Amino acid sequence: RYVEDTLDSVLAQTLPPQVVVVDDGSTDETATILRRYADRIHILRHEGGSNRGAAESRNLGIAATTSPYLAFLDADDLLFPHKIDFQIKHFWFGNNLDISITDYLLCDETLSEFKPPEPNIGKYNLSLDDFLFQWERGLSIPIHSALFKRSALSDVRFNETLSAKEDWLLWCTQLIHRRLISYLNIWGAAYRQHADAMTKKNVNEMGRMWLKSASLIAEQLEDKEAFLAASDEWYHIHYEYAIKEQE
Repeated sequence: RYVEDTLDSVLAQTLPPQVVVVDDGSTDETATILRRYADRIHILRHEGGSNRGAAESRNLGIAATTSPYLAFLDADDLLFPHKIDFQIKHFWFGNNLDISITDYLLCDETLSEFKPPEPNIGKYNLSLDDFLFQWERGLSIPIHSALFKRSALSDVRFNETLSAKEDWLLWCTQLIHRRLISYLNIWGAAYRQHADAMTKKNVNEMGRMWLKSASLIAEQLEDKEAFLAASDEWYHIHYEYAIKEQE
């Protein structure tokens, strides 16, 4: 439905990217649309054409690329012109950066209205504590705001046991592994808000994945009590309330 906009935004980047598209078991017109781009993209599918979810699809894409830099983009979101170019320069001039993050704008389904999130990413230090205690409670970073050095994903991949919240676990694990994340003060991406977005479906599953992700993060922490208490509190405030509202 939105994949043409997404692909056009990638192919319009200044530096010609190596574009790998993982068709995660689509049943609509996605395959037909992708064939129109076949000379400019590399199309992958899971075995049997099955749907495996975001984490496994992204890991499949990582394994299929050779680029020293990696970016991820869901099929309904957009990159603004020159984003990748600016972020590569960020790596050139930054001090041993592993991950560059730009800010992003929220947009509506028709791409007619754009607005910044509140608060924006630049208000945070992007420390481990920010990701442990502020994620979803102010801090939110769409995965397509980031550009990763390939080395940052050599030993930290997306957890394929999660159907959601895989980004939160990835960010925290990166910082626990002492990766250096730095903010680049530009609007680099657009996050499309629409009625079909996964984050509006199955709140119960989202809550379950929140708790599972928190447990996986806690396994990596020496001092985990405060983190688990804060994560549990957010589950009760946000997810339990939303689940009751849906009943």
